[in-house]
Parts: sequence; C-alpha cells; structure tokens
Amino acid sequence: MATAAKQTPTPKFGPPRGRRTIENSIMTLMLVGLGAIFLPTTIIAAFAMIPSLISYFFDKDPKRSLTLCIAALNAAGSTPVLLELWGRWNSVAGAVNLIAQVRPWMWAWGGAAVGVLLCMVIPPMAASLVRGGLQNKLSDLEKHASDMRNAWGEDVAPEHMARLIDGGAFSTK
Repeated sequence: MATAAKQTPTPKFGPPRGRRTIENSIMTLMLVGLGAIFLPTTIIAAFAMIPSLISYFFDKDPKRSLTLCIAALNAAGSTPVLLELWGRWNSVAGAVNLIAQVRPWMWAWGGAAVGVLLCMVIPPMAASLVRGGLQNKLSDLEKHASDMRNAWGEDVAPEHMARLIDGGAFSTK
C-alpha cells in the first residue's frame, strides 16, 4: 500500500484569494480606462519608460533597488518630453511626432542611463569608504593594544589575543 505524502499546511497571509483577483481586475480596468482617456500621454510614457520595464524583468534583487533607481531617473528624464507634449499639442499626432524625434528619446533614456551609472558607481564607492573607515579604526585599536601591552605588559592582552592582533587576523588585507 502506498503511503500518502504528508503535506505541511501553507500559511495564509494577506487578503483572501478571490478578493485579490477582483482588486487586480478593477485596477487593470482603471489603468486601461485612464490610458485610453489620456492616450497621448500613455503613448509617450509607454515608449519612454521601456528601460524601466526591462530593468524590472532583469533585476534579481528582492528589493529591486536597480529598478527603482532606473525608473526614478527614467521618469525624471521623461518629464520634459511630457511637458512639451502637454504644452504644444496634447494629441495623438503630437505624441507620434515627438516619438519620431531623437531629442525626447535622449531625455528619457538618458535619465535611465544616469540611473544605471549611479547604481554601478555608488555602491562600490560607499563600500570603499566604509572599508577605509574600518581599516582606520582597526589600526587605531591595534596601536592602542600595543601601547597597552608596552605600558602594562603581556597580562593586559593574553598571548592568544596578542598573536591574533599581531598576526593580522583582524586586518582586511
């Protein structure tokens, strides 16, 4: 006789399943309706925010920090294009005319490029600054420990601690 596999119950967090699908359906209908009402803006935003959409699918970080950085600067770069659309034409023909030009693409996608550069440059810089500060603190502690050993003898720092400190076990080399 085959034994039935024991299944562990899955915890139930959040709203009930049926309610979630209804909320998602309502939100989708609202977004589609607003997209149809504001069609020129939707056309420009759809083309301008392509880098953010791509980064969303390729960002493996659970917090999606790369996507947030790219999307924020992509939206900032898209703002002048949208302001030009709203100030001049605000029609589908005007949106298509803007898409056919190079300058709006440079604004929108240039913002996304700045976001990528920031995400590539800032974390290593911050890590090196933190590492440098910790190395300075460690060298100060090692100097203080050697001063204590010189002033009070080896009883202040037992042999195994002195070996660890002098042997560089706490250094980041």
